[in-house]
Amino acid sequence: MIPLLRFGKERKNNVRPVASLLSFLAHLILAHLTIDGKRAEAFQIQHVLQPVSGYSTARKITKLPAVSDKGSVDTGKSSDVAPTKVSGSKKKVNKQVGKGSTSLNGEIFKLRNGRNGAKLADERLQRGVQELQAASESVRHLLEEQTKDQGKRNKKLHSFPDEKSFNAVLSAYAKEAKNNPNAATRSMALLHQMTELSRHFRHLAPSIFTYNAVLESLSKGCKANDRDRRRHSRSKVLELYSTIQNDPALNPDTYTYNLVLASGPSSTDWQSIELWALQHLECPKTDPPIPDRNTYNQLFQCYAAHGDVESAERLIELIARAMVDGTMEQRDLEPSPVWFNLVLKALESSKATTVKAADRAENILKRMIELKVYPIISTYNQVLNIYTGLGDVVRAQSLVDQLESASTSNLEDRPRIEPDLITYSTLIKAYAAKQKSDPELSSRMALDIAKSATRIFEKMELLAANGQSHLAPTQVTFNTLISIWSNVGTREALNYAAILFQCRNQ
Repeated sequence: MIPLLRFGKERKNNVRPVASLLSFLAHLILAHLTIDGKRAEAFQIQHVLQPVSGYSTARKITKLPAVSDKGSVDTGKSSDVAPTKVSGSKKKVNKQVGKGSTSLNGEIFKLRNGRNGAKLADERLQRGVQELQAASESVRHLLEEQTKDQGKRNKKLHSFPDEKSFNAVLSAYAKEAKNNPNAATRSMALLHQMTELSRHFRHLAPSIFTYNAVLESLSKGCKANDRDRRRHSRSKVLELYSTIQNDPALNPDTYTYNLVLASGPSSTDWQSIELWALQHLECPKTDPPIPDRNTYNQLFQCYAAHGDVESAERLIELIARAMVDGTMEQRDLEPSPVWFNLVLKALESSKATTVKAADRAENILKRMIELKVYPIISTYNQVLNIYTGLGDVVRAQSLVDQLESASTSNLEDRPRIEPDLITYSTLIKAYAAKQKSDPELSSRMALDIAKSATRIFEKMELLAANGQSHLAPTQVTFNTLISIWSNVGTREALNYAAILFQCRNQ
């Protein structure tokens, strides 16, 4: 031990390097050395590593594990936190909060990013809640002071949950809510737990960010395939939004409104938020909350889902007017093809089955060009869907012919567009719809329709064989064509349908 003691007499300006070396040597001695055949006890090492020139090494070796005669470490409770000079009741506080060097929030953030992240982070949070509930009065006093101070969080409290701990777990559940129907239920339970805990621990009072995280989980349930889940999620969204409105401590922000809009137009609350967004286009305000681009995305999506084409077209015109008048900045509300696609989707969902619907779709395309918003292939596919619903094969075939012609020409002022798999598949569906729309169709006309659809099918196979594999017919395409030939009714047509069936299964 003499060499170690000699290091302790080095000059003061070399204290930190010497202390680091001493710490390293201490662990080395514990792991590998024996002195006269006896175990190197922790107190012997600590005796060597006394503070050097005023620098304490206690943070790293507050209590070292003993090494057995066989070289194995004797496990036992230890702390990585430096002892603090305390007196009176504070001594109990430091003993209680000194467990573990990693903060609770750090552990939760790490867990939530892994597999089953939300569940694991939730379990860790619940252990932290149990520790908080078992905390002494002195710890509660520190938490109360921290709540009043609203400053940087006391490091002594890092092992206990705070609002960020809950929000981190809630955001993890929100990410999983689309595919996990239990995520929203668990989110509501956590919100209730926070509310109950905040009666004794005010720093756990839910904020608007907490409510937004729960609303996000519920809003994803509003778009689920399960009808009961959609209905339940919408009712919970409105219930939560009502709670926010009735709590003076909560100020809903733009994200709150967007999440309520995503639930669908099923209440007066939804309509009031819609009005807030529309009025901002006519008389922009600078005071928050202010609608953002996602606000109008949600409106267009709701209009499309409910077939409200009138409201969708009205919103487009309000946006266009705001752009012309200069009341809105261009980067905030520049119309996009996606918005027009949703307007067309609203027209399709309106179940309009007259020629006026086809005319209206073409007028929407013209309005896009006027606003210098050039259609993309999904825009034309949406128009094809409208033609298909009407069984209008003439307009559908004409549109595809125009797209094929445009794909070979150079248009400098707009992006190049080529028909895709959806384009050709939808065109075949249009022929099938035409065949079904007229039950008194003659066998000759039904055969002509089958031949026209087959030509499109064969073109798809030819293009796929020549390198455009993305245009290869799918099973859905096969099924549509098989149905068309089966409806012709002749033996030859049925034989051809059987051949297609065999080709599909190869």
